[in-house]
Amino acid sequence: MTIASINPEILKQHRERASLSQQGLADVSKVSKRTIARIEAGKSSANTNSIARLASALGVRPEDLSAQHGSGDRENRLLGFRTIKAPIQETAGLAFQVVEKRYGISTRNQIAMAPLFAALLAEGCLAWRRRKLEEAEKGADTLRDADYGHLLFVIGAARAEEGMDVELESIKERDLFGERVMDYVVEQQWREPDPIDPFTKYLMHLAEQSGAEFIRILPESTEEEDFDKLDQWMTISQFSRSSISYSIDAAELDRLAGGDIWAAKALQRHHARIADIPERMLGDDASEKRIAWLGSKVTQAERKELEDIDAWFNAFAASNDTADKVEI
Repeated sequence: MTIASINPEILKQHRERASLSQQGLADVSKVSKRTIARIEAGKSSANTNSIARLASALGVRPEDLSAQHGSGDRENRLLGFRTIKAPIQETAGLAFQVVEKRYGISTRNQIAMAPLFAALLAEGCLAWRRRKLEEAEKGADTLRDADYGHLLFVIGAARAEEGMDVELESIKERDLFGERVMDYVVEQQWREPDPIDPFTKYLMHLAEQSGAEFIRILPESTEEEDFDKLDQWMTISQFSRSSISYSIDAAELDRLAGGDIWAAKALQRHHARIADIPERMLGDDASEKRIAWLGSKVTQAERKELEDIDAWFNAFAASNDTADKVEI
């Protein structure tokens, strides 16, 4: 049977466009998952029969899968697709995998739905702030009505009303992170407690309300020691002057890596996807095999590179400690 060429990137693009995992495509096409994985990794060619089956399962012509490298982007554009190219943290890429594993929403669909998620969260946050503002207004009214001649301290209600006016304008302007209000707080020299931007506070509220303890959201003001427990799985998102740190299923990622630095690096750097971990290795009784399997995905060259970087940082930190001691 004649061996035909097949473009790994184009095969993967068509598979993801169809919202199919490698196993899903294998089930539909009757081409083994191992063969599909090797083709997409560029480690194997495909015979004409396999190409025909894959093309049929994906709803394309066989020649579309055998197209020359570089033609895929043009074809995507003609079909109304665009490739998004933006650097993201390794942990953000890992979070996509965690969500896919837990909820069955493919990474591609998570990206496609991201604007919808963002808009819903933004409008939900503004609506939540309106409700909070109404509660504050009622409280101020109650305080003001309590004055019957001698309770002069209720004058504080006027100051509260001033702050509520600022919040109302902030909401009207869709100032999602409450920068206008945060500026007002600073101007008033209110030091305690440290303010948290309203969008982060809303996300924390949603996470708490859901009861999903595996979702952790930490505001910018979080103490440094709290970050240490989740640092290797945390993603930091910067929004103007505010930043949000979050992790999803950090405990499960810790379990999969088993405390081994190289197993963790394999997951963080996407040398191994969560979905690619063999089923027989997922249980606690197979932790040693799983850790070894994950660790083997990190090459010796990369290990040496990471160890050199770590040594440089340690030396830098030590020199700073010494300098501090000399100054004292």
